[in-house]
Amino acid sequence: MSKTPEESNKPAAAKFNWDLTLKIAAAVISAATLCFGIYQYVVKPKRDAAETLYKSKQELYNKAMESTAAFANASTQTEADTARKHFWELYYGKLGAVENAEVKQAMQTFGGAVKQWEDFNDPSDFTAPADFEYVPEGETKGVSFRDLSYRLTQACSRDLTNK
Repeated sequence: MSKTPEESNKPAAAKFNWDLTLKIAAAVISAATLCFGIYQYVVKPKRDAAETLYKSKQELYNKAMESTAAFANASTQTEADTARKHFWELYYGKLGAVENAEVKQAMQTFGGAVKQWEDFNDPSDFTAPADFEYVPEGETKGVSFRDLSYRLTQACSRDLTNK
């Protein structure tokens, strides 16, 4: 039986071409590595910047929470003055660069209460912040500095959780 010209061009058994397969696999791996490198070059700086911002925000929020809590619990004029000074440094300083709207509102409310306390307080006859109540704008009931500090803490916590 003789083979037709078409049949003679076909190999007797289809052989697996390892050389071609390895070259294709190497090309695919090289392309994937290149794509991953480009992705890292583009995305990593953004991710690092977001992480740095989050850490700065966390640090500043912790300082703000500490200063408001220290002021709310101050039992002497010296303690109150130290905490108040620290609060105003944060208020007019770096905190404004990272705070969200809710934290900003809580800081402004606390700041309004501090200003009112400053006007009311007579250093010769010290009024502890714990003994002072403030009526925030839009509210009808007075709140303590501890309540205002707690509100700030909750606002900071929500912002950090929603990163």
